[in-house]
Amino acid sequence: MRKNLLRRLLILGFVVIIGISFFAFSYIGVPTAEKGKYKLAKNAVIDNDTWIDRNNVRMVTTNRGSISWDIVTGNAGLEYPKGTGKLAVFAAGIWVYGMVGEELRTAVAEYGFEYFPGNITSQAGTTPVTFADGTEQRWQVLKLNKEDGPENPDYSLWKEMAQYGAPVDENGNPKLIGDQMLWTIFNDADPAKHTHGRMGQTRPLNIEVRESIFEFDKSGPLGNTVFIKLHFINKGPDTLTGFYASFWSDPDLGDAFNDLVGCDPELGLGYVYNADNNDGVYVGEGACCGYDFFQGIRDPEGNILPMTSFNKYINGTDPRTPWEAYYSAQGLKADGTPLIDPTTGAVTKFAMNGDPVTNSGWIDSAPADRRLMLSSGPTILKPGDENTIVVALVLGTGKERLGAISAVRYNDIFAQGAFDIGFQVPPDPPAPNVTVVPLENSFYISWQDNAESYEAAGYEFEGYNVYVTNKPAVTQKSGWKRVYTFDKVNGVQSIFGVTFDESTGLLLESPIQLGTDSGIKRWIKVTSDEWIGGAYPLIPQKEYYYAVTSYAYNPIGAPKALESTFNQLTIIPKAALPGTDYSGVDPGTPTEAEHTSGISTGKVYVNVVNPQIVTGQTYKVTFSDMGDGTVGWNLLAGNVTKISKNTNFSGDWNYPFVDGLIVRVSGITTAPSSGEVVPLPAAGDKLGFKAMLTDYANYYAGGGSELTPAMWGHDLEVRFTSTGSKASHFQGWGNWDSPLGLVDVPYEVWDIQADPPQQVCTQFYDRDKDDQYDVGNREYIAAIMRPYDTNTEYTWSDPLAG
Repeated sequence: MRKNLLRRLLILGFVVIIGISFFAFSYIGVPTAEKGKYKLAKNAVIDNDTWIDRNNVRMVTTNRGSISWDIVTGNAGLEYPKGTGKLAVFAAGIWVYGMVGEELRTAVAEYGFEYFPGNITSQAGTTPVTFADGTEQRWQVLKLNKEDGPENPDYSLWKEMAQYGAPVDENGNPKLIGDQMLWTIFNDADPAKHTHGRMGQTRPLNIEVRESIFEFDKSGPLGNTVFIKLHFINKGPDTLTGFYASFWSDPDLGDAFNDLVGCDPELGLGYVYNADNNDGVYVGEGACCGYDFFQGIRDPEGNILPMTSFNKYINGTDPRTPWEAYYSAQGLKADGTPLIDPTTGAVTKFAMNGDPVTNSGWIDSAPADRRLMLSSGPTILKPGDENTIVVALVLGTGKERLGAISAVRYNDIFAQGAFDIGFQVPPDPPAPNVTVVPLENSFYISWQDNAESYEAAGYEFEGYNVYVTNKPAVTQKSGWKRVYTFDKVNGVQSIFGVTFDESTGLLLESPIQLGTDSGIKRWIKVTSDEWIGGAYPLIPQKEYYYAVTSYAYNPIGAPKALESTFNQLTIIPKAALPGTDYSGVDPGTPTEAEHTSGISTGKVYVNVVNPQIVTGQTYKVTFSDMGDGTVGWNLLAGNVTKISKNTNFSGDWNYPFVDGLIVRVSGITTAPSSGEVVPLPAAGDKLGFKAMLTDYANYYAGGGSELTPAMWGHDLEVRFTSTGSKASHFQGWGNWDSPLGLVDVPYEVWDIQADPPQQVCTQFYDRDKDDQYDVGNREYIAAIMRPYDTNTEYTWSDPLAG
């Protein structure tokens, strides 16, 4: 990436000495088109070290028009993919030009800067033109994430800067586009700053620039794009005609001397790509960086212009005068003559407008240290007029260099579409909150259910994917291998959509998610190397790389599925720390809980998935009436409720984690699965009746019952007391009716599962019709699941009789 600057430095050594005092405020060095050789003097108000870094693109910006040049170190300032250390762009900046009568004026940001922080304080159309003291700290680059609040110092500064154009909502709070946004303001009004190189050094245009740079934290195309919005205001006294805006860049895509450039006028896209598949930085893959005018200059009739020209040159052939730069912006040669497409002989404003993927048209050759410039214009800016451009840097990788161009085109089309609808795109589902437990020969990955409540624009959570890769810092999905999918059981399995195929460079209809209706599960145990198919056991102390994502589905969405970002996990199997004993637990192995009471045949299984946080407590499962006729179960640790009224009795894996455990309740029925028949007592026993409702297991008398399943499961207790209670005769069943109504009986019936326990009404069946409670053969008692009442008579057909 860094170039050999020794020869250049020796030649210009005496110029460097002279330049120190002249340019000391910005840097120590000489403003030539070389890079990487200035030792920057740190200045508190010149902000050279604020990075946008929310998605796969990590890029530095400044408060004086320079973008993606790491001035602090002198290195390239755009890393892609983020975290890899691979650098794709050395420097970029905004250049503007305009005519005042016959006088050309320019302002450039290259390796010297003709902009300075702050606003223009004088009113447009007046003289003298005055400007802010750019040394004030408030003119720094402000940086906010969408979740930030007053705890971020830039939040209050942003609100203060609203008077200068920082975007705010109706309440005066920062208004961001995307998930992270940078904002700053600068101008070119100071004549003393117009001293850069040969393509600058004109009088000021008196342009104020309000710059917003933003990213979306998403997977897919938007996750590989950074947007740059530049709002121009003519604050000077002069009308600027023939106004153009250019986005200039020195793109060192990996190896600086292996670069070619091209453009796609139909897409408004310029790009840099590798000349071969042997780049020294992007090893084993192709890479491409695109530059797109998503919104160009607005012309005097109000039409938004696209990219109107694309030009290129190599290091050492930089524009030598302001006019050469201006001609380049117009799509001309440096001498002002037309560009000629050598493949057609036609005049064009777009250099290298062929297609390297199909090997057709005017294609760049002889790779070298390229510069490129895409421009939009012309227009007229009267004093006070405003105009806005939006440029995006769109990046991509492929299996080889030409596939990377196709990837950038795909990402560009998608990102342009999102821009055209005002970025009204649903957020990706959140990435699961993951916990890793490494053991000596295995490890466990578990995750919370934080993604399962996701709903946005018709998308709903559908499932989880678990991926493995074989190297660190892999941010592109193509570098991952899917090993598990756990999805809802709802008939939604493979989800199809349009995808970019790296091997062919084509857009194909193919599966974008591979569900199987497996059911939701939130943990896995890994015992072998799954990157190579699980054929070999894990190696202690070796790094393994995993990611867990969530995805959402919308049957009419475009695309039909959204997936969360890939948060790479680095996992190293290793023995437990000294003094730690896991012998009492076998993570992942289910243990059946002890059945301490009741007659249900249901099972309760306990799986340990994180032995590091197991508490050793005793747990108990109880059951509750949900209030809607169903039963839920609870998990208690002592007197502390850990899970309340869970209704999953399937025994699958869709259960919450508690203290490093998963408790699964399986096969619990809401009515008893078997009954207990109690025989008649021996002679002389005073009890003399059959306990329970009948002597037929699972039999309940009554028609049109309103007994809920929750009531069926309640435990009842018969208490013989000195006072007894009132009970009703069975009425309306068979020919054993009695005229007596309520009679005295020597017992009470209590629902002991109610909270608190309550006495309920009862009735008895007087088979021998003597109108007395003198229990004989087949004389029964039954409960009415109503609060005990001494005045109301109930029949056998009462809907709450059982």
